[in-house]
Amino acid sequence: MRHLIIIMVSITLLTGCSLFTGGKTSSSYPYAVAWNDILYGLSTAEIPLQDIGKEIGKIKRIKMPMPKRNGDSNDSPVGSLLFEVKGTDAEEVIAVKVNDKYFRATKLGPLE
Repeated sequence: MRHLIIIMVSITLLTGCSLFTGGKTSSSYPYAVAWNDILYGLSTAEIPLQDIGKEIGKIKRIKMPMPKRNGDSNDSPVGSLLFEVKGTDAEEVIAVKVNDKYFRATKLGPLE
């Protein structure tokens, strides 16, 4: 009987812990940045320096839970720079520079 209780408690704890991923629940908002009236979803995909085009802007505000105006982000630090990505349309993909690394941000849709 004692072993059964230990097993049930263990399963309950493991199930409860599996509902969380890095402090984010499955219903969390995506990491995003707003620029040029477009909402871009940030990814962890890095872009090599040789693919970075000209600077187009920077993050001015942190806005939770989602960006509402150009220059807003819900993840990137204030002052992070935004860049074009060579060979892509800036309305589809931009790069966000954070800590000397460039991360891909892909269009999610128009800024509302």
